[in-house]
Amino acid sequence: MNRVADTIAGPNLRIKDNVMQAICCVAGAVFGAIGGAVLSSVYEFELTMGLVGGAIGGLVLGLFASGISLMVIGFIRAAKRAS
Repeated sequence: MNRVADTIAGPNLRIKDNVMQAICCVAGAVFGAIGGAVLSSVYEFELTMGLVGGAIGGLVLGLFASGISLMVIGFIRAAKRAS
């Protein structure tokens, strides 16, 4: 089942992959919110706007980072299976 879902289409059913992606997204949102709060104090705009904007930006960056890392891990798994 995992081979078809991972190679053709469908949801990723590996728990480790999903947990890693969730951790990356949450960490990205937290770090983004902290960065947004710092930038809001430096550039003197509302703290709430900095927190929300930073969290959304961090969430998007965390999503991209986790996707890229899962792509590399999937490539390594496929290379090990092929050899």
